[in-house]
Amino acid sequence: MRPVQAPVSDSDSLSTTPLPARAAPVLPPGAAACERVTTLFGAFRDGALPELLRTGIAHHLEACATCRVRANDYREVIRLAGSLPPITPPPAVAARLLATIRAAAARPASGELDDTRPDIHIL
Repeated sequence: MRPVQAPVSDSDSLSTTPLPARAAPVLPPGAAACERVTTLFGAFRDGALPELLRTGIAHHLEACATCRVRANDYREVIRLAGSLPPITPPPAVAARLLATIRAAAARPASGELDDTRPDIHIL
């Protein structure tokens, strides 16, 4: 099995750093695995996942054409979003956003990536 690529912070690529090959994918293609992989694209791209999970996702992307397309679409959205000019939100929106961020930061960390709450992932 050839080495699989893992992400780095380069926004133009979801996979540029080699990872060791495994005998079998940790997350084989299937609806449940695809849903989980999709929610982890941001953390995968940023290199913020444990090595075993990164390796499993990389193998999944190699084996699953649907998720590869989604990963490429995600990468393109991130690239295009980076080219947009910055905006200043209305004061009420900025206040609500800051309050939400502060409330999330005040919660004790569990030490685990919470992939059941996609609303707190940076995608």
